[in-house]
Amino acid sequence: MRLLAVLPRYGAVLGGAERALRLLILHCAADDDVEIATTCAVDHHGFANDLAAGTSEVDGRLVHRFPVTVRPPHAEPAFAGGGYLEAVQRLARSVWSADLHRYLVEQGATYEAILFTPYLFGVTFWGAQVHPDRSLLVPCLHDEPDARTAPVRALLARVRGCIFHSEAERALAESLAPLREAHVVGLPFPPLAPVAAREVEAFRGAAGLSARPYLVYCGRLEEGKRVDVLCRHVAAARAAGVDVDLVLIGSGPWRPPAFVRALGFVDDHARRVAMAGAAALVTASVLESFSLVVLEAWQEGTPSLSDAGCPPIAEHVRRSGGAGLEFHDAATFTTSLRHLLDPAERSRAGALGATYVHDRFDPAVVRARFRAALESLATCASPST
Repeated sequence: MRLLAVLPRYGAVLGGAERALRLLILHCAADDDVEIATTCAVDHHGFANDLAAGTSEVDGRLVHRFPVTVRPPHAEPAFAGGGYLEAVQRLARSVWSADLHRYLVEQGATYEAILFTPYLFGVTFWGAQVHPDRSLLVPCLHDEPDARTAPVRALLARVRGCIFHSEAERALAESLAPLREAHVVGLPFPPLAPVAAREVEAFRGAAGLSARPYLVYCGRLEEGKRVDVLCRHVAAARAAGVDVDLVLIGSGPWRPPAFVRALGFVDDHARRVAMAGAAALVTASVLESFSLVVLEAWQEGTPSLSDAGCPPIAEHVRRSGGAGLEFHDAATFTTSLRHLLDPAERSRAGALGATYVHDRFDPAVVRARFRAALESLATCASPST
């Protein structure tokens, strides 16, 4: 099958939606002729054209890069509601490339299906309008005001179909629009060799950590991810006598308090090592469609501590039988953290998480769901020449 994947950035970039689609392409579309259309941007703050325009090869696939022509404002506020015009104007300020859009107009019909992700970007919203019957949306949908606008709800209903990462994400989409087709696929997690204890000790030394347990957060350092709330909860737990450190992995404009070890962006293996040695992976985000990092931690045998208000993570916790604990506020965060600091509880929860990831998200299992979704969603018409 000849496929085109369209997304704002592609390659070694920080971003859950971009990483998610790359995983699907690498592990679930090996037998397909997949090309990527993306921008020249690397950093999601500003979307500067850091890479050269043109066609190159990444992961053994052709990647067509086009310059960004519309960048979001430096500090675009969260959508506070409004009418149809306000919503369209907001989308018109989102990341968009005139040359990428022209490529879709001129070449889009030569592909049997075009996958777009995530939903709230100009390259996705405007691009999916070009060939809606060939457009498959991988929305990475969150329960936020942007998702409830009339233009976004119309997009969900207009495209050929949607591929979701979780049942919770699909349920949200179905509450917003009459979908033509919907498939829950998830994401592939290839088996990994265990992280060596010596690597964890080396990480501790390099990060300046003592022998006390540490928690790790992996993601963007933004208030939209509620990393500020997370730090306040950890501070409250420390004040209540819980002797832990907090490590933040990721980049962003938010500046953490002094007690936090902020390591910035690290490579995939270093992130694995940090997760493997942590008492728990912690997150206060409620705007997730899957939460790749939670399951990455579970794969390492590390449980999670997450906000109960995030439906996809709550879905994972429930289906796994308790691979993580949840909190509602600072008090329940502290109580749950005390449980996870018990070695027996950490080991029990970690084993449940590793089993859940292996059983439900082994690449062969996800590949079968992805193939079934593609075969159902892809247009029956042959690509035009």
